[in-house]
Amino acid sequence: MSRRRTSVTEFDRLYELRGLGGKENYFSDINLEKLAMLAELAVSLSKLDEESWNYLKGQCKPLLSKVSKDRGWTPLFDKFNEAKGYGYLLDRGCSCVKFIRPDKNGHQTPDLEASDGTSEYLCEVKTINLTYEEIKRRENGEVKDVAYMLSHKLKSKLEVAAEKAVNQLKGYRGAEDKIKIALFVVFLDDWQPESRRVIFPQIQSYLNEEFGEGEIEFVLHGFDY
Repeated sequence: MSRRRTSVTEFDRLYELRGLGGKENYFSDINLEKLAMLAELAVSLSKLDEESWNYLKGQCKPLLSKVSKDRGWTPLFDKFNEAKGYGYLLDRGCSCVKFIRPDKNGHQTPDLEASDGTSEYLCEVKTINLTYEEIKRRENGEVKDVAYMLSHKLKSKLEVAAEKAVNQLKGYRGAEDKIKIALFVVFLDDWQPESRRVIFPQIQSYLNEEFGEGEIEFVLHGFDY
């Protein structure tokens, strides 16, 4: 059964976040420029039903005023990315999507479970962020050559995330009877569109060949298949 969704306009939930956290809350100084930058996030959050939104909001609340010295607001946006998994399952035709609460015994679990009335799904969302070197390079305004291949460093980050995702998905109760999806949100050091078009297919092939095992679907968010 589909859970009831209330009517939510695109930016309502960003403004709701402004009322949480302390004075350094990321959303405390929302302006038109920041709203434009956060348009994709606003759309993702607006798709959540009320129960799922309240859960994710509670998970994000401790991070709203927590700025990492090296990574800025990355932990907060990594958590927000779980909403992309929710939206992806809706796009797959699932009418009942919900977040999986943390295991009381500390066991690792996937982020989401869902059903389309015929099949049941599990989804784990993994975010691959910029390298520390790239963050510093952008801060300093340095230039570099554009890479058009899957680097060893990126491959290592993908490997760690994929192995963890596989364990979370396959280790969950009843997982053998469910469609298991690992959704990757990947931020490349090389942001140019042409680099993305070349490297994303390499990432997809690497994940499928090394970790798919015929059981896990690896999906790259934002990649036009």
